[in-house]
Amino acid sequence: MYASAPIPPVYNNQPNMNMGNGNIPPVPNMYTNSQSQPNKPADTMALVGMILGIVSLCLCCFNLIDLPFAIAGLVLGILGVKSTKRKGMAIAGIVCSAIAVLLCISLFINGMELSSSLSNDMDDLEDILRVYEDLYD
Repeated sequence: MYASAPIPPVYNNQPNMNMGNGNIPPVPNMYTNSQSQPNKPADTMALVGMILGIVSLCLCCFNLIDLPFAIAGLVLGILGVKSTKRKGMAIAGIVCSAIAVLLCISLFINGMELSSSLSNDMDDLEDILRVYEDLYD
């Protein structure tokens, strides 16, 4: 009925190259290269540094909890800058962690100033209460 396309012959000096019937070349797997190569440690450090930087920004109101996250994010971000794929993440981790460290330090200083002013105000309040006690005794 229908004539099929002729199959080209394979000679001894030519490899078949896994072409099946000779008409269709094999399809390469696009995903083998990216899945077979594991992430470099610098890539992982960049990602973890960015995550810790974001977490430390969220926790900046809690000084004792925030400071270890911020310092770890800063260190891992600096180590992750060596990454070729995730350099932007490492820089974002460094920036977020540095901002969190500065916020932590400034909130600690403001808290110390506030506590000293409150203690002075409490002394003034005790003096006012003594005056009222003397008036009504």
